[in-house]
Amino acid sequence: MKYFKLRKTMLIGGVLTVLGSLLRVIGMSQSSSLGPGNTYIVVLMGQSLAALSQPLFLNLPPALAAIWFPVSERDLSTTVGSMCSPIGNAIGQIIPILLVTKSSTSSNISDDDGQYTVSGMTDLMIVELVLCIIP
Repeated sequence: MKYFKLRKTMLIGGVLTVLGSLLRVIGMSQSSSLGPGNTYIVVLMGQSLAALSQPLFLNLPPALAAIWFPVSERDLSTTVGSMCSPIGNAIGQIIPILLVTKSSTSSNISDDDGQYTVSGMTDLMIVELVLCIIP
């Protein structure tokens, strides 16, 4: 943030998050054609891109408070902004439980090559992508 303005920092973080989610969706949706090793690499690359954006978002609340709020409101605004990350993580732990279910059919639990899949995982990745795109 020292080298970029606030808006540019937020855009870079958002683009990295969306690209990371997109790579994860592509990796999961094309897992049968990519194979287990390549799927893992694509999903890991997507996770890495999304992880690169986290320091940008975690350091935004104090910078945002310093620019937008008067001195008397900076502590509260920094606290509220900083609490969004753990609350978002908590919600992110709940959503997969609601969307991903273990199938009772054996073909959906283990593929022929021993790769384990869970039904609904592609849907979860698409939901993550949509949540990253929505402002």
